[in-house]
Amino acid sequence: MRIGHHYRKLVCLAVLTLPLGACLTTDLKDVETAQATGSAFDKALTEEYRRLALFESKQMYDWPDARTFARKGLAAAAGKRPLPERAADWDLAYGRQRLDDARKRLSALMARGAAETHPRQAAKAQAAYDCWMEQLEEGWQMDHIAACHDAFQTAVLRLERQLSDPYRISFAFNDYQLNSADQAIVRQLGQEAMRRDAPVASVVGYADRSGRPEYNMALSLKRADAVRDQLIAAGLPGDRIAVSAYGEDRPLLATADSVPAGLNRRVEVLFYPAGDDG
Repeated sequence: MRIGHHYRKLVCLAVLTLPLGACLTTDLKDVETAQATGSAFDKALTEEYRRLALFESKQMYDWPDARTFARKGLAAAAGKRPLPERAADWDLAYGRQRLDDARKRLSALMARGAAETHPRQAAKAQAAYDCWMEQLEEGWQMDHIAACHDAFQTAVLRLERQLSDPYRISFAFNDYQLNSADQAIVRQLGQEAMRRDAPVASVVGYADRSGRPEYNMALSLKRADAVRDQLIAAGLPGDRIAVSAYGEDRPLLATADSVPAGLNRRVEVLFYPAGDDG
């Protein structure tokens, strides 16, 4: 439950002999029949939060937390994509740092596009994280805490394996300017990273083997800087963007010297959770 809900929870627990409707809300009733009309992630997230809301209300009689999950399910159904809970908003006696690190881990995956490329797994990860937090706050049902934690870890590990490759932006020969389409894509990445509060972005520039190595190093850095500038324009703070360049080293396609190769003229963007304890 969120801070401030403790009293209301006690009131509801004290009146379990009253009709069920005494603590139920319109939110809880509405989420049972809510139908998401948006993306596959919206639909999956709606279902995950519906499941949590019904479990908390019908099996645990925890109306405040059930209502919290119901509202998130309704937001997902409306395409509003609710964010994972923040540990600072919950009355936690322990586990706050673990949850903060886990949220960074999840946010980094979402910033990489997990919701778009693996919607069901991403929805499971987010809902399991919120479930883990809610159970940790209660702090007495060890099997429930372990189940939510394990579900989160399983979903996140699968996403990390599936999203191990960075996002790649290609460049024209001897060029470091982003075209309008790539500018829009990079800004969208930055905006989602900001919304998700993704902790750190790694931006790495590369070049092909056409030209002198020192020139290619400088060119690859300019490419990385161009991408960084678009991320900053999207609102991502510059101190959360790590820029580096490898020139013609580490090619995706091995070629002889002086041979141009479009696959190697690229910038790779990867969001990752700084300070994650795994």
